[in-house]
Amino acid sequence: EFKEANKLLGTAASGAVFVAVVANPIYRSIAFTRAFDQQEGLGHMKNWWFLTGTTSALTRVWNDYAVQVGVPGAGAMVAHSDIAYLIDADGNAREVLSTDTGAGSSSESSFAVLLSEQLKRFMPS
Repeated sequence: EFKEANKLLGTAASGAVFVAVVANPIYRSIAFTRAFDQQEGLGHMKNWWFLTGTTSALTRVWNDYAVQVGVPGAGAMVAHSDIAYLIDADGNAREVLSTDTGAGSSSESSFAVLLSEQLKRFMPS
């Protein structure tokens, strides 16, 4: 979604930074974040950061940003909130977006479109 939003921003993408925080206490290693970046083709994005840390540090971030993380037993997938915060250059949260925005067109995700449109609203001209 971030990769598509970055593409939709075009030349304005240089004014945006995409930051994701690991939302899985089991797979939080740097090796995991690098593997994810490679799998998703995010390595070429100069404005992409995928942050991780200790479980306690991640828990503080999750709590600060109202991200709910659930670790079910027996090898089930970790469940977590899928939200995006648009934070301006002064560190102020300007918008909170849910990634569950409904169906998009077959060629582009509705979340990527929403994210890029909202980013354009808050970026300097």
